[in-house]
Amino acid sequence: MDVPSAEPLKNTEPNSPRDPSIEVDKEELKSVKEALQQLTKTAKTLKIYLPNNPIYQKFLQELQIRFDAHLRDFQDLRLAVKQYSLTYKGQIVYENTNRLESLAFKLYVDGIRELTFGEGIDKDEITSLLEIIGREYDPNNPDDDMVTLLWERNFAHITYQVASDFIKETVTGLPYQSTEGFGGLIRTEQPAMKYAPASASKPLEEFLGPKMAEQASQIFVLSEEEVAAIKQQIKLEENSNPISTLIGILSAILRIEKDDTAFSEMVDMFDNVLDTIMYRGDFSHSKRILELFHELADPGKNLPESQRARLVKSIDRAGDSERIQGLDHILNQSGAKEADQLYDFWMLLNKNALVPLIDLLGRLTEMKMRRILCEVLIYLGEDEIDPLVQRLDDSRWYVVRNIVYILGRIGQESVIDKFRPLVTHKESRVRKELIHALDGMKDNKAKDLLVEFLDDPESSLRILAIRSLTNHAYRGALNKLEQLIEDREFAVRELFEKKEVFDALGKIGGPSMVPKLQKLIRMGGAGWFKKSVKEEMGLCAVLALKRIGTEDAIDALKDGQSLSSKTIREACSKALEEVSKSRG
Repeated sequence: MDVPSAEPLKNTEPNSPRDPSIEVDKEELKSVKEALQQLTKTAKTLKIYLPNNPIYQKFLQELQIRFDAHLRDFQDLRLAVKQYSLTYKGQIVYENTNRLESLAFKLYVDGIRELTFGEGIDKDEITSLLEIIGREYDPNNPDDDMVTLLWERNFAHITYQVASDFIKETVTGLPYQSTEGFGGLIRTEQPAMKYAPASASKPLEEFLGPKMAEQASQIFVLSEEEVAAIKQQIKLEENSNPISTLIGILSAILRIEKDDTAFSEMVDMFDNVLDTIMYRGDFSHSKRILELFHELADPGKNLPESQRARLVKSIDRAGDSERIQGLDHILNQSGAKEADQLYDFWMLLNKNALVPLIDLLGRLTEMKMRRILCEVLIYLGEDEIDPLVQRLDDSRWYVVRNIVYILGRIGQESVIDKFRPLVTHKESRVRKELIHALDGMKDNKAKDLLVEFLDDPESSLRILAIRSLTNHAYRGALNKLEQLIEDREFAVRELFEKKEVFDALGKIGGPSMVPKLQKLIRMGGAGWFKKSVKEEMGLCAVLALKRIGTEDAIDALKDGQSLSSKTIREACSKALEEVSKSRG
């Protein structure tokens, strides 16, 4: 390979330590930074657009304007290239330690130590430079490196200097630079000196001298930590998703875009990407896009109001009816594979998504998907329950049950009256969900509605309501409970339900119930009860007195030990023993 006729880099001012006595004009420094920022932004744009694309051309035109303005006002733009940074007159104007993305690192590992832009640089030269910088180098082609490509283009207004030890092959057999260039350096985890022939066993200092040996070490030798980090980056690159890469590029551009028109165009691109990936069930990347929108729309980012409004508009669009309607198929087929990501994505939607998501609730066939959506609707509907309340009369029982669950979790008192018609809903699963919802609400109106469930046609629901009232010790239930034990229908109920009722009487009524319970023990219930029923009622009364455990209750139990019914006597004795043990 012919060696480019670049001069070895001397210890010129840009690579020298900063002289504190030299003051750089702030406007000049700002101009350099803006030009480099636009350069990196345009380089990223070239990765996703062809050179003739209008968007890329717009970025390129802006870059041309930046260069022209700087070169006109301040003459040559001369940059010193460090491993991870570019300096201008001794001051850092660009820095990026990510080896896979850093412009400085790409230049540095290929031997470039200084890069200068002269007045008169045109669009073709800028385009060629961007293509060289962004090129994926072929490790099997020794001529496919940055220095060679720069030399072949023979730029009129771009000059560069190469490190002296990169100009020609040394006595160790090393080429003037690694033939694999930047790509090769990233792919290998061994120091470049590994390429030296086996015969080169003498210390490197004997061939190059201490100073050049130190420079070569700094360029090529990687620590174990650096090697591990590069391996990790390689692994990530191999497993990278093109959608993830695209979002990363667009995100980087959007974060630094200042022009309103260009900013809006970039957000439009994100909208198009979101359209595609949502309908593929890719909620991980969909979430990532909305997270970016929310981050940038935060007032703390100090974006212009026009740009913030544009971001909010896109978040609204992500949750509009058209977008949500298109999710039915994917969620009913394979949406569960990204259930966690789907939840996070929905939680990033704005309030306008509430009604479309309620509509979606009735179209989902997967129970897991409905449960996730319910949790999201609890959040979105917290301050706007009317759209949810309106669905309580839906003809689909499972929709009503889910709406009851959501409203119960929200817990607003105003919804309790809306629940009343559901106490007699024909579907028991709706009534059961309503009991759970009312149990979690603190207002006494909810407890009053629970009392109505003591007449439910299903015993399991009656018991559920009784236990809720007992746990809350709701005295408003006492009258109904007392009426129950005197009702003829109560006599034919199962013993376990009778125990629940009497246990509720004992806990809720407390000492005030002792006289009534003692009477039941003595009489075995109302006179019209059969003997077996009377004994059941008596046994249940004994359990209630044991729960109360006061002196009056103990006296009532002692009194029961003298009754004619052996069953009642034994039950009273056992209850007294247990009360005594519990007291120590």
